[in-house]
Amino acid sequence: MASVLNAGKNITRPLQHKKSFAMLLTETLQTLRLKPQAAAAIKVTPREQQILNLVAAGQTSKLMAKQLSLSVRTVERHRANLLKKFSQRNSVTLVQSAIRHGLLCDLAD
Repeated sequence: MASVLNAGKNITRPLQHKKSFAMLLTETLQTLRLKPQAAAAIKVTPREQQILNLVAAGQTSKLMAKQLSLSVRTVERHRANLLKKFSQRNSVTLVQSAIRHGLLCDLAD
């Protein structure tokens, strides 16, 4: 009988330590930053790293081209190469994957 009463107390215990979604997301991102996934598995050139940083910053291909003194077509080719290397289809998932692989650090800097 005592074990049944103790079981009831244990049911409410997880609710007392409930974490918010934001806290869980923050912890997950910190874990990903601490444990990069096969960072050596995906190699990027120095120019691709520049493009990747600018993609993460939200810049358009036109702005990147102007900043790096390249043609828009060249920037788009680098972006396409990055998408292919990371097996992604868009910039958002590209940036997420780059973070998981340890190629992008804290984006707030």
